[in-house]
Amino acid sequence: MAECQEVEHLTAAGQNRLLTSRSMMLHSQRLGALMTDPAAIFSDVITKAADNAIPKTSSNPSKSFIPWNNPACKKAVLERKKTERYFNRFPTAENLDKVCVLRAKARRIIKENRRSSWRSFVSGLTSRTPKKKVWNIVHSLKGKGNFSSVKHLFSGGKLITTKEDIANE
Repeated sequence: MAECQEVEHLTAAGQNRLLTSRSMMLHSQRLGALMTDPAAIFSDVITKAADNAIPKTSSNPSKSFIPWNNPACKKAVLERKKTERYFNRFPTAENLDKVCVLRAKARRIIKENRRSSWRSFVSGLTSRTPKKKVWNIVHSLKGKGNFSSVKHLFSGGKLITTKEDIANE
């Protein structure tokens, strides 16, 4: 009864993990009848629990490339954040003025870099520029970037590399 009450307080993802780990334990107990080595059983349970609990890498990057972001932008944003943190600790009129000045400075630098990046992109366009290249750059300027698909899949102890086989798997 206490187990049921514990499960009710978990989130849906937590319940799924708990049920999966319990089913793996039952699976390992069934394997225990086949396998007599306790170390092998223990390592099997740990490996399966880790496979379910640890997230796998994604083909999508966590941060997208922003073409107009350069060291000057980064420095301005870091200075702004530093001053904002200082103002939050010591809220005085003088510190507020510094925050406002650095916020405006960072905004101006970012806006200038965006504008120059857009102008350099537009100046590189000709009537012979492929549409795909144009749209890739437009997406890049929006901060979306280009995401690569999964190039290989490891399933059932074998490596699958063709797109058709990955789709069928």
